[in-house]
Amino acid sequence: MRIYTFLILLVLSTGPLWAQTFQQEKATQLAQRLSQTAELPENVKLRFEVLAWQLQSIDSRDADNLLGFFSDTRILLWNQQVGPQTEQAMRSFEQQMQEFAATDGRYLDLPPVGYSPQGPKRLLSNEKSTADGLTQLTLNTERIATEMLADNNSVALLSLRDNLTDLREDLADNSIAPNSARRVIGSWTRLVSRDASLLDKDRRLEESLQRLLTSLRGTIPLQALESPTDAEVSIVE
Repeated sequence: MRIYTFLILLVLSTGPLWAQTFQQEKATQLAQRLSQTAELPENVKLRFEVLAWQLQSIDSRDADNLLGFFSDTRILLWNQQVGPQTEQAMRSFEQQMQEFAATDGRYLDLPPVGYSPQGPKRLLSNEKSTADGLTQLTLNTERIATEMLADNNSVALLSLRDNLTDLREDLADNSIAPNSARRVIGSWTRLVSRDASLLDKDRRLEESLQRLLTSLRGTIPLQALESPTDAEVSIVE
């Protein structure tokens, strides 16, 4: 009887962990497959490569960073038509990420795969940042990157720092060009893919940049981020 009770308790205690590991492995396999899909643009394949790496090396501390990167970079996906098998693989990946997040008590509200909102541009008023706030976030992240460059000869880190400088200068007149935000997102993705070991040397960069990306996503309309444009977006003072 005691053995039976022990086995029940063991299953109950390890069940959530097993489920999370299972979803993590399935999501990793799909991300690796998609990162090598020829019909996808290079930036999209790079996104899946980064996500596969994050899923493989994740621990409880990194769950928020993984899901934040997953959400922030979904805007890269739906710029061109892909074949039904690739679309189904991406659909399955999105589902696995939702289930993986749910095992840890996080629930992702995602639009359907392939969906690109049309109509009026929107601002998320509950997340909208002031120009001063965005400038300070950008400056803090730029300073961290500059400090790290003193000890690390990384082309990807240099590109990120320079794009952060451009973004800060762009914010000087209380407006921002979506292209500036896209360049920061792109350079961050390349850094994670090519020089991920740098992030373990100083966790401040990843934490600061995640806050910046969240603020940018809440300030710049999604449609403006999706479509290459030089049109500026005004920011409240």
